Amino acid sequence: MDPHPLPLFRRSFHIAKPVARAIVCVSGLGQYELRLNGARAGRGVLNPGWTDYRKTVLYNTFDVTQNLRPGANMLGLMLGNGMYNVENYAGRYSKRVGTFGQPKRVLQLRLIYSDGTQELIVSDTSWRTRPGPIVLSHTYGGEDFDARLEPTGWDQAQDAVSAPEEPGSVPVVG
Repeated sequence: MDPHPLPLFRRSFHIAKPVARAIVCVSGLGQYELRLNGARAGRGVLNPGWTDYRKTVLYNTFDVTQNLRPGANMLGLMLGNGMYNVENYAGRYSKRVGTFGQPKRVLQLRLIYSDGTQELIVSDTSWRTRPGPIVLSHTYGGEDFDARLEPTGWDQAQDAVSAPEEPGSVPVVG
């Protein structure tokens, strides 16, 4: 099987009033790295932990209040195959091969404003996606990262309300 780039997801949002607290719950099947305004959310790697995906899916929760700023903000999510999608690549070590499908993501960011109102940002079709710099992701055979394919500033807000999307970025379908 030939490797193919794994997706990058991004979602801009605007904060117009003071935020008292912001909590994000996120899972990526197989694995993910969450970014908010150019900074990584959390310190863990290889998240979430592995499970029997037919029975249990783990997620992580982070307080990201300090990562937010008034005005434009950007969520970025990079996916990897993990144990969810273990494919067989020629020339790569493979102890086990098996798949539950292509990597997936689910996210909920709860914004709790100082005035008591709340807003949810969720993983829906408003996100944009494009192929990312991880061109091969294999639990046993390693990862190939082509830095030339990483869009500059993909996880950072410029003016998220009015900035046009970069070329090659497409809406998420479904």
